[in-house]
Amino acid sequence: MNMDTNWFASALFNQQLCGPVVLVSGTSPTGEYDGDNYDLPEGFYDFLTTQFTRRVADTYNETMIMTAGLALAKHVGIVGDEEMEQLDAELSDAIDGDEEAFLRHMKAIAERCNSFGPVKENDTMEAMIADMEKMLQDEAEGGK
Repeated sequence: MNMDTNWFASALFNQQLCGPVVLVSGTSPTGEYDGDNYDLPEGFYDFLTTQFTRRVADTYNETMIMTAGLALAKHVGIVGDEEMEQLDAELSDAIDGDEEAFLRHMKAIAERCNSFGPVKENDTMEAMIADMEKMLQDEAEGGK
C-alpha cells in the first residue's frame, strides 16, 4: 500500500500500523454494547490527546536521535555491520523484556562515540547526512 507508519496508532495498538486510523467506542454513552459505534469517552480522549501523545512524541524523538547517532557511528567506523547485527538481536531481546545486554552495549557505543576524535578530513556533513538518510529510508522500506 506504500503508506507511512502511523506512529501514534502503532504505539496504541503495540504493532506497526500504516495510514489513517479511526478510533471509535463500541459502547453507548449509557455503557451498553448495542452494535453501533460511538465517540470515545471524554476521559479516554483526553488521555490520548495529552499524556499519550506526549509519550509517543518523546519515544519517537528518542528513537530518531538514537537511529541517527548509530548511523553516524557506523559512517565514521565506530560500529561495523557485525556489531549492528548483534545490537539488533539485543534490541529484540530488550523488546521481550531482557534489556540488560542492549543497554550495556549502547552505553559502550556511546562511550566510544564520546572518545572518538574529530570527523575524518575527507568526510563532509553532506556525506554523513546522505548516509543517515539512506539508512533511515532502508529502515522505512523494511529494514534492508
